[in-house]
Amino acid sequence: MKNTHLPTGWQEFKLKDIGFFLRGSGISKKDLSDTGTPAIRYGDIYTKYNFVIKDISSYTNSKGTEIKKGDILFTGSGETAEEIGKSVAFIDDYKALAGGDIIIFRPNIDLNSIFLSYILNFGKCRKDISIMGQGHTVVHIYTSSLEILKVILPPLEEQKRIAEVLSLCDDIIENLTELIEKKEQYKKGVMQRVLSGEVRFKGFTDKWKVFKLKEIGNIISGSGFPIKYQGKQIGEIAFIKVSDMNLKDNSIFIKKANNYINENELKELKAKIVPIDSIVFAKIGEAVKLERKRIISIKTCIDNNMSALVPFDNFNKKYIFYLLNNYKLSKHLNFSALPSLNMSDILDIEFLIPNIEEQNKISSFFSLIDEDIENLKKQLELRKQQKKGLMQRLLTGEVRI
Repeated sequence: MKNTHLPTGWQEFKLKDIGFFLRGSGISKKDLSDTGTPAIRYGDIYTKYNFVIKDISSYTNSKGTEIKKGDILFTGSGETAEEIGKSVAFIDDYKALAGGDIIIFRPNIDLNSIFLSYILNFGKCRKDISIMGQGHTVVHIYTSSLEILKVILPPLEEQKRIAEVLSLCDDIIENLTELIEKKEQYKKGVMQRVLSGEVRFKGFTDKWKVFKLKEIGNIISGSGFPIKYQGKQIGEIAFIKVSDMNLKDNSIFIKKANNYINENELKELKAKIVPIDSIVFAKIGEAVKLERKRIISIKTCIDNNMSALVPFDNFNKKYIFYLLNNYKLSKHLNFSALPSLNMSDILDIEFLIPNIEEQNKISSFFSLIDEDIENLKKQLELRKQQKKGLMQRLLTGEVRI
């Protein structure tokens, strides 16, 4: 039945009515090289590309399926139904090859493949593709399912204009992402040199002193957090778990949590409040290897998979955070049934530390870099939200251009 709710001039098609499908072939990891024909493996679509294939960096001298300008490449397998069938457009004229587990759609009508890539990864199309996924441990999608996938297409000129607008958004997002990565790499490199004393700020000449971690602050352990107390989104006291360090606003300071308790529950749990400016980190499990440290900035308890360093008042607490953040605590893991930090080893870690004036200077320097990075991340998030709104309006025909 014809869809009567489409914007004027837009038409609905099944993919099989506007093109045909091919399968990628060959190209295992061992087939890749530094020379030969540009090659794309299905994993690259998940990790390297969004909407459009740019700058193929892998090559092969083996066989694969040749792709052509305008082709859409789908991932034929993945770990979850939500990600299965991610698609990207190949828009270049040079010869390139697609490996196994890639499904290739080649349009046989005049359309803009960049626009098609956007609409395939958006809204109803994205949901329909996810539903088509089959399997549990590894999810697959098949050509027979994609053939009947319905897409709506505006007139060609409108496709081109929409693709141009959304591509411009993506270019801005990509540039901001690259700038953030460069700033973070710069910070990482400078931290290595400044926190070791290899590079010093002008005017500081005093000799640095060695302190063991137990001379820098006290280590406190977390408290048990039974499931019956979990799940409250509001409360007087945040109860931090390791996963809370992943929250978007918690990249340096712990500002919010997934779980909260009240004063009565604090007494029932016999939990400890962690002082503001303490530095928290995972002490048990694979999370230790991620080397995440955060600064407590709200009234907080921590669960028993975490510990906190409470720096003494004669140290700059932010400086100690940078110092600890630059050190791999995972070097002190005990590997048993469940990896855990050897706390006696942790307390005896030695650090070379300058006087408080130089600590203050170094801390201020890195805080400015962090502020710059945070501002860029806010810009990036804003641009992503703007693009999301544009996709909703442009790809549904709500706004015409």
